[in-house]
Parts: sequence; structure tokens; C-alpha cells
Amino acid sequence: MPEMLRTIIGDLLGRERDLLVVGASGKGDDALGQARTNEADVLITHDRGSGGSLCLDQILSASPISILAISDDGRTAEAVSLARRPVALNGSSKSRLADAVREIAEHPTEPGAAWGRQRPV
Repeated sequence: MPEMLRTIIGDLLGRERDLLVVGASGKGDDALGQARTNEADVLITHDRGSGGSLCLDQILSASPISILAISDDGRTAEAVSLARRPVALNGSSKSRLADAVREIAEHPTEPGAAWGRQRPV
């Protein structure tokens, strides 16, 4: 993500009392790893990948995919379904970005939910 856009997003979200920005990745950083380390609920990234994480680039650039993670002993597994959905950011509200982050953090597959506790972004 371009530095200027990253700064603008950080400034906008930094003004929200109930959101906590826990870090920012630069080009080439492992954004997924940093988000997990910081226990973030939402990772904000440049669309279609930006040459940072090969895994993240593949998730963003390809069709939706599901992942089946099988345990070492082969007896259990967990599934994750990744699906893209549009999020409108050009509304009349200046806080639309923050509202979108809240909605995604609380209900990753259900837009429009209320959110009121402080969570890392």
C-alpha cells in the first residue's frame, strides 16, 4: 500500500476512540504474520496484493477459495472460506472507513452490525 494512503488510513482510524491501530506493514513485510502477532481483528491492505506477502497476494488476486486444514494425526480438520464482498467507503459520512472496520471486526460475513468495544485493527 502506498505510504501516503497508509498514513491517511492510520490518521482516520486513530481518531476513533473505540478502534486501536496496532501496526502498519511496509512493502515486503509479512502483513498476515504481523496481524496475528498483534492479535488484530482486521487487516487493512492494498487490493490485489502489493508484492508483500506471497500468501496474502494469492488470497487477494485469485477467485474466492476455501481452505481445509487437516491435523497432523489426520483425525480432525477445520475449514476456512475466503470470499470477497464489496464494502462501500464513499458514503456521505466522514467515519465510513471506521464504520466498515467495526462491521467487519464484529461480523466478518455480516455487514451492518453494531460494534462498541475497543479492538485492535
